[in-house]
Amino acid sequence: MATAVIYRVYPDDGDVVALMPEIPASVTDPYLITCYQHVGQHGQADYGLVIRQTRSATAREAEPLQRELERIGYSDLQRYERRSPQMRERALREWRRSH
Repeated sequence: MATAVIYRVYPDDGDVVALMPEIPASVTDPYLITCYQHVGQHGQADYGLVIRQTRSATAREAEPLQRELERIGYSDLQRYERRSPQMRERALREWRRSH
């Protein structure tokens, strides 16, 4: 199964973050999603907050992080620019299923 990923860049330091909008990250908050960065690696993110604080990553900016994700086992990454309503629903369904 493909993993949806949205690459974003923090403008102050150029750090790239991969948002995984269909993978819930919190046992207590169904709206937090999984994210991944070089430093800190897996974490949780508020999608709307990260989108407001960042800009879309270019393919060149995202490439090193995508290679890192593939090295740790993400084999079928599907890149998107924004989360769709269907992605949000899939994450909420997954969160409900696991609780």
